[in-house]
Parts: sequence; structure tokens; C-alpha cells
Amino acid sequence: MDDKLGEVLKKVIRLANENAEFGLKLRKALNLQLSVKSFSLDEKRIEHIEKYLGLDYFVDSKTSIIDYSFIKIQEVRNLLISDNREMFRYRYGTRYHSISFAEFCRYAQLQLEMLLNYYYDQKNNGVLEDIVEHIKFYYPNAKIETAKSLIAISYSAKLYAFVNEFKIDWKQKHILEYTRWRN
Repeated sequence: MDDKLGEVLKKVIRLANENAEFGLKLRKALNLQLSVKSFSLDEKRIEHIEKYLGLDYFVDSKTSIIDYSFIKIQEVRNLLISDNREMFRYRYGTRYHSISFAEFCRYAQLQLEMLLNYYYDQKNNGVLEDIVEHIKFYYPNAKIETAKSLIAISYSAKLYAFVNEFKIDWKQKHILEYTRWRN
């Protein structure tokens, strides 16, 4: 093949790669099958489609800002990571195309409650009587004597006991409480 034909071929290939419509017509004219690899949309069109569909590869591809590697129970760790990602979907507005502070707070609170449950469960070897005693020690006003499970113990009782046990200052305590009231 001479140099001129080689150059023309390179230009046609470049045009087919740069212009999806031209590429489709060329393949049709040459009776070529369209492979997924050869079909390319420009990046802006793909971005527009992803945004329209509410796809959020941005959030899914980011490393979580909260490291849950210390959680030994895989199912609990996966739930925490999932709730953390969902929280950031609302923060960045990739879920339903709008930023929602209330939903952001709801997912933060879900993580906090899961962490409190995990803490009390691990600290007391899953023994409900020990969990109740532990919470009552740090929050004597807790009305939890009749609780049938850890989940049945109110979030407030678990939170206040935790705050007292670890001497969390009132500002941080109010932030934790306020997150719950946003829901």
C-alpha cells in the first residue's frame, strides 16, 4: 500500500474514533459488526447519561473517609461502609440529583447507632444482662430493665451512657444528638 493510501486510512480510522455517528455509518457501509470495544461515546455524553441515571461512580470509587477496618464482624463492617457511602451520596447530591442534609444526617446517625450496638455487644460478649448493667452504670436514669434485646434499648440510653463513660464534652454530645433530630 502506498503512503497516500496509508495516510487516508489513518484519517478515516481517526474520524471513526472521534465521531461515533461516522464510525457507525462506516461500519454499516463496510458490513462490519459493531463490537462493544469499538463503540465510543464522548466523555461528556457518558457523564450526562450517568448524571441523569443518578449513577455515582465518583462516590463508589473514593476511599471512605472513615476507616472501619477495626470492625471484626464482616457483616457489620459492610453495613457501616455502605451507610457511609450512602451518606456521601446525599452530601454530593448524586442520589436523586439533590443534596439533602437531613438524609446525610440520617445515614450518619445510622452509623453511630450501629457503632454503639457493636461496642456494647463486643464489650459485654453479647450478654444482654451485662449490656443493661453496663449502660445503667454510666447512665443510671436509663429505663432499660425490660429490654428484650440490644436493639430494643433506646438510642438515647446507649448514647448517654457512652458519652458519660468516655467523658465526651457537651459540644460533641450535642452534635451527636442534633444529628438524630435532623431526621
